[in-house]
Amino acid sequence: MDLNETHNEKLNTSDNNDLEELKDQLNCLETNTKSQTKKALTSPILHVLLVAFHHRNGPQVEYAIPEFPAVIEKEEVTTKHTRTVSNSSTTTNSLPAVNLPEEWSFMPFICLPDGAHATTEEFIYFHLPPVPYWEDIYQTTVFGLACYRQIPANELINKTADITRSTVQKAVVVLATQPMLGSVRSKLGMVTEALFQQKDFSKVDILESLFDNLQQMNPHPKSGIIPDSSLFMGISLRDLVYKYRHKTLQLFKVLLLGKRILFFGHSVEKLTCYQYSLVSLITDLLRNLKDVGSPLLEFQGQCNVQQKKPQVKETRGSVELLNLGLDPYKAKIEKFNLPLSIFGIGSVWLPYIPLQQIDVLLSPETKGFLVGTSNQIFTNYTALRLDVIVNTDTGAVDFNDATLAAALTLTPADKRFIEEISSAVVKSWIVGGKKIFCSSFELFALDASHDPSFMSEIEFEGSDDDIRSRFEMYLLSLLVSSKAMQETVGSTTSPVNPSVDAKATINSAPRVAKDLFVDYNPAFIKLWHNSSSYKSWNESTSIASLKEGIPNGGYPISPGHPYQGTSAISAVQLSIAARFSEFSKQISGATNSPQSIQMQTAVSNYGGKVMNSAEQLSKSVVNVINDPASQQKLKTDLEAGANQLFTGITGWYNQKRKEWSETAAVPNASDEEKNPYKSESLEDIDLLDDSKC
Repeated sequence: MDLNETHNEKLNTSDNNDLEELKDQLNCLETNTKSQTKKALTSPILHVLLVAFHHRNGPQVEYAIPEFPAVIEKEEVTTKHTRTVSNSSTTTNSLPAVNLPEEWSFMPFICLPDGAHATTEEFIYFHLPPVPYWEDIYQTTVFGLACYRQIPANELINKTADITRSTVQKAVVVLATQPMLGSVRSKLGMVTEALFQQKDFSKVDILESLFDNLQQMNPHPKSGIIPDSSLFMGISLRDLVYKYRHKTLQLFKVLLLGKRILFFGHSVEKLTCYQYSLVSLITDLLRNLKDVGSPLLEFQGQCNVQQKKPQVKETRGSVELLNLGLDPYKAKIEKFNLPLSIFGIGSVWLPYIPLQQIDVLLSPETKGFLVGTSNQIFTNYTALRLDVIVNTDTGAVDFNDATLAAALTLTPADKRFIEEISSAVVKSWIVGGKKIFCSSFELFALDASHDPSFMSEIEFEGSDDDIRSRFEMYLLSLLVSSKAMQETVGSTTSPVNPSVDAKATINSAPRVAKDLFVDYNPAFIKLWHNSSSYKSWNESTSIASLKEGIPNGGYPISPGHPYQGTSAISAVQLSIAARFSEFSKQISGATNSPQSIQMQTAVSNYGGKVMNSAEQLSKSVVNVINDPASQQKLKTDLEAGANQLFTGITGWYNQKRKEWSETAAVPNASDEEKNPYKSESLEDIDLLDDSKC
């Protein structure tokens, strides 16, 4: 509200005796305004916007609270944003467009994304680059969340003259200095719905109320650090793992490499949330994202928090940091020099990118990126040189580089690590409001119902906290293993001897050092050691700093893969389980007939027996065979047997399905004739006998 206008208006309607009272009211308003301005400096919420689709101009910002700073046009003419809001029912036009700086010219296209007309409501997470000539708070990445809705034009109470289309599309947007937008999602959704229910978009008081309410949000008053409750709200690691299973670990590893990654899907909210979930797996990275909005921004790293050097106590195979009145999380972050600079100079993260922003990806300054889009043009545009395409509709992950695909092949230890996580998630997944418990052979046959709404029923195993802690241990073990390898070969690579490259170190390391990387895939280690994030961490982290305060000159955690030593037999066990799961899925999808149900049960039971046999074999020989060559030969023999087994079982199933089809067509056939499977089970036949196929 303009204080001078209020003053003049009330002077015209008040007696002179009321003048002193009016002055007191104005002073009170000015005091409140100053107080709100001071609060705004500490709140992460910058603006609330209203974006609309104009029939001539396309997407544009109609309203901004508070006003944007002055915009410098291309002609170097300085202008000021104005808000002309009319509550009159006789308004002939919508709200005037708000000028945007050139750096944000694409923002309206993000808020009204491609394909938005096909949805009733859509949430879009996005990032904006800094505006060089604005204040300090705009000199780093700005984080945005938009809620899009649409309404038939004939339902509007106040239909302005410029509304010429059959539907009106608008989005309410929140801009912030920190990525804590998941905590404002519910409020944003309710306000957007209420705005549309008014059916009069000239009334925007509700947006001012939203901004005032969001101003109450504030990071920790003393540390300024976002609490976990706000940081991880709206992020579902269970959703990510359920969708991508073992590929979740591949996505985690390719993110460490700083490659060119594209998420594609029709649901914009889903593809942006999957990215946030993936990034949250890198310890403390969500709190340090000020550099992600532009490839020209430099990684700033963790906040400089001065504290006493943490002491530690020994535990089984690792060392636990003691609290001693300090924040153990901060102690861990400082000890391991985290987070990694995944996004820095030459790299950018844009959860949603419109076609109007594609030049950022084509820029020579952009070496790596993580982006999401609903526009299929990106997936087919070869000039982008995409390394990985992640499909959020189908769950497919496609690698466009054979070398990269080989480096991201999961080792037996990797498979055991991610299998344990995905099994815990799937077994506790919620379907129809009830918790599902199932065998490992049914994992891929489950209905992918939406689970996060029932998160209150989930125990720790398979929860987001459990998943996050496991991936953190994986990352810390990987980092410590790299330093332990350097120490073993008598070179710290950097900073003591930065001329020694990763390839030479790995190739010259003795067997004990190479064993630390076998479980991670040496091809992956080679690429990772050449990545900018690893080089930056390696140069700024010494072996001495990691070992400081650790008893007996050890490391904070034991070097090596968390599941190191997983045998070749275990890998075959996982392979058999996965193949039985896929086969069970094919059967369950074929028909719901009694024969098919019996077949599913038989396959599951037989698969269990095969797995038990493999487990007994594993227990009997895994401690005897330590030679990698012998294990590889055993693995090859087992895989050959598994292939022969599956050739038999699939052939037998196809023959039985054919018999079912034939007997189903015979009228008055007996139950036994209609169900030949009834008289013959998997245990009754020799699956390796070709005559049965």
